[in-house]
Formats: sequence, C-alpha cells, structure tokens
Amino acid sequence: MNGYMPHYMKSGEGIGSSAAIRRGKHKLIKLFEGSRTLYDLANDIGEKSDLSAAMPRLADSMEEDLMADLEAKNAFFPIKNPKYEGPAASKKVEAPKPAPRQNAAAAVMPSTAVAGFQVANGSLRREGGLGYTLTADEGKTAWALRPIGVDDNIVQIKSALRIGKNERTANAFLAIGDGTEASKVLKLGVYYGRKTICIQPVSMPKATVGTYVKADLTKGSLTPVLITINQAEQTISLDVDGNRLSAKFPKQISRITHAGYANTRSRQECSALEIGN
Repeated sequence: MNGYMPHYMKSGEGIGSSAAIRRGKHKLIKLFEGSRTLYDLANDIGEKSDLSAAMPRLADSMEEDLMADLEAKNAFFPIKNPKYEGPAASKKVEAPKPAPRQNAAAAVMPSTAVAGFQVANGSLRREGGLGYTLTADEGKTAWALRPIGVDDNIVQIKSALRIGKNERTANAFLAIGDGTEASKVLKLGVYYGRKTICIQPVSMPKATVGTYVKADLTKGSLTPVLITINQAEQTISLDVDGNRLSAKFPKQISRITHAGYANTRSRQECSALEIGN
C-alpha cells in the first residue's frame, strides 16, 4: 500500500513533499528533500522511533519498491527550488504560475547526435565499462535511437545493460521505434526494484500487453537483453537473462526502423547494439 504527496503544504502543516509505502507491519516515508524514516507500526503506532539506520536493507528494499511503483504510474516528481528560503512573515510573494504540462508524446527530438544515435531528454556518451552511458535528464525518460539498417522480416537486437548499485531509480532498457518520435518508441527492459521486465511506450505508464513478467534481476549485475522482431506478423519478443515477454506492435507502429537505449530518471551503461536476423 503506497501513498504519494508531491506538493508542499503551508509552513507548519504536514511533513512536506513525500511518499510512503507499507509492507506488513513496517512503514517507510521518503522525503524528497533527501531523507527517509522507517517505523514498526505494530509496536510504534505513533511513529516516534525511526528504524531506518538500524534496518538499512529493509529501508533500501522498501524505497526501491516505492520508487519503482511511482515510475510505473508515470508519477511527476518534485524538483527542489534552490532559491527557497522558507516562509517570510514580513512580505507576501505571489506564487509563480506553473509551466504548462507537456505531453511526453509531443516531445521534440533535439539535434543531438552521438555515433549515429539521436538522443532525447538526456545524454549519450562513449564511456563506462560497456562502451556507452545513457543519462536521463532530471524527472524525464531518455532515449537514444539509430536506424537498424536492415530490411529483413525477422530482426534480432542484442545488447547488455548495467545500472549502478547506488542508483535510486533502478531501471534499464533497450528501445525500438517506428522513427524517433516519442509516440512511436517502446522501451524494453527491467524495473529492478519491482523485479519485473516489461515492454512499455516511453510516453505512457501502461504496459503494452497484460501484466509485467516477474524476473529475479539485481542492479549492479550485467543484464543481457535480446529483442526479436517479426515485421510481417508485427510481434515483439523480449528475452532478459532467460525471462521472456511477447507483445504485438501498438497500433501507432507499423514497422520497427530504429533501435537503441532508454531509461527513466536514471543512468545506465550499455554495450554496442548487435543487429542481425
């Protein structure tokens, strides 16, 4: 059972921007200012004794599950305002109007190109132990795509992914698309906190087919990913370290023309793409 309050209340009211998760008798509260607390509700219903320092593994596990659930629901995360100095009693400041919420499907690809990849909402660099590192901009889903360069009916795309053990937003994906527009790009890979693999549009929180498939994968370890595309039958199969998930092309995709990498609010290492049939 999870709760989410991304906004700030008036001075002296509540605990600020936060999210919470309940697992059995334990409750974890994550404060987006950078701290967290863990309580044993069976023995501390008033939440007076913080156990996060005494039980770090449980706190880490619950926080990973909480963040993975928020990511899967495409939650918007608060960004700390470095100019905020607390409430001022002597003056009244008019709150700025919020910026219009942009639909991810309307995202425009920037002109950034790295080794033939077009990159959106992040940066792709030739670095890291696997050859490339894709880093998403704060609060966004990044993807990097290049033409697959083959016209065969059956196409296979292979790579290896890895995410650091200290990454709080633990996900890593390959990406495929009918072009490079967000509405026609899918990410295929792993939510490590939820221990699932999925095929998911970059612009939508809902999985393309059915439920996610459970997969016992650990962040920090090398994750081999294989995608098999049947252009004629318009099907996709995702194999991740022996775990498999299949899907039909979404209606907005007629053919897969590009492949690359993706992640949400994270940083991943990626090996070079192997594309064949």
